[in-house]
Amino acid sequence: MIAKAGKPYLDLLPHVDTPRVRKPGRLKGKIRMLANFDKTPQDIIDGFESSL
Repeated sequence: MIAKAGKPYLDLLPHVDTPRVRKPGRLKGKIRMLANFDKTPQDIIDGFESSL
């Protein structure tokens, strides 16, 4: 354990060499995205292009 101002700040843990098994689809239905999530507003585009 590493302490800061006399209080526990960080725990040191041994490295685990075996990776955890992925479970595909475990977040299905828990993440929502707007229909236009990939549409960048024009003012943002203009801001990047004007800085060139």
